[in-house]
Amino acid sequence: MNKKGIIGIVILFIVGIFVGFRISNKGVTQQLVTENNEIKAEAQDFVVDIVLKDSIDVEVNTKLPEIYEYFDDYVEFDYDVRYYENEKEVTGEYVISNIGTYKVEIRLNTLKYNTKLNVKDTVNPELKLSDLTITVGDKYNEKSFVKSCTDNSKKDCNLSFASDEMSKYNKAGNYNISIIASDSSNNKITQTAKLVIKDKTTPVKNSVKSAKTSTSKTSKSTVDKTSDKSKYKTTSDLKDQASKLVSKNKAEANEVLKYTNTYREQAGVSKLVLDDKLSLVANIRAIEIALYDKFAHVRPNGTSFSTVLSESNIKVKIVGENLAEGQINPKEACSDWKDSQGHYENMVRPQFNKLGVGIYTYNGITYWVQIFSD
Repeated sequence: MNKKGIIGIVILFIVGIFVGFRISNKGVTQQLVTENNEIKAEAQDFVVDIVLKDSIDVEVNTKLPEIYEYFDDYVEFDYDVRYYENEKEVTGEYVISNIGTYKVEIRLNTLKYNTKLNVKDTVNPELKLSDLTITVGDKYNEKSFVKSCTDNSKKDCNLSFASDEMSKYNKAGNYNISIIASDSSNNKITQTAKLVIKDKTTPVKNSVKSAKTSTSKTSKSTVDKTSDKSKYKTTSDLKDQASKLVSKNKAEANEVLKYTNTYREQAGVSKLVLDDKLSLVANIRAIEIALYDKFAHVRPNGTSFSTVLSESNIKVKIVGENLAEGQINPKEACSDWKDSQGHYENMVRPQFNKLGVGIYTYNGITYWVQIFSD
């Protein structure tokens, strides 16, 4: 056979390889045609089968899936992804806060592909407890032991005793208390704390008290009535620590402001403005109440609560104070204040237009202070 004949056979062999050749990989295919003069053109135009997953599961309040997570085998194209809840598009969200099934529409040029996103809550709440010491006759409930309880749903925890008898102890002694925290999806966690009930003759330092309220004209008296002045920390001594709390608790303070202004709006009263200077003195009050176990509108040095303002060079005509102890979040603290006539009157008093918020946790118990002024 001559040289030309051999070359012809080789060419025919190569063409035979290309005819009907197909590349396939999990739903992504590239089909080449059988005509030699069309191979080059058609090789640049892929025939792509999009293989989507039927659905994807994510936890509530977590980041939305990346585009490649919707495909069994991702193809590098520029897709547009849209989410719909009850046929209404969810816009401007990087997370989804509501549990449920969402329609997912993936667009590629003029083509549309549909799948589903299941937003679930399968995570237990995070519960932290603290031990409680009370005297015979004092009341307690589930919240008395709770230092904090958070859930990924961002909603309040449901709290309960592990057994009914745990809510009824009334004799001196030491008891194990188990608290169950659950969320709206029935995820549960149980933690245990100690309840110490002492006879009335035994001093108690950390009993959970009810909220207190006071309104008064400002006083300039700063007389120190403590018997041991060396142990008393003055307004000046506590100012640096209180200043750090103002920054640390800014988000919680704004929540207290939000709930308070909601009550004022319902009462037809103008909204309050959160004031950093008032928040500074409110945090001083929260610290000294905790350190000296002085849950009262009288300061540890025997003067009125209002002297903290004059000592901080804050001049007002009228001032009010709400106190609370043992609540686990701003919503609960404000709710307890709202349910008490004196506190509620301070919260909706028309003469007030500024609010300071103090929040301080000491020995596992959180102290809440509102200071109102004109």
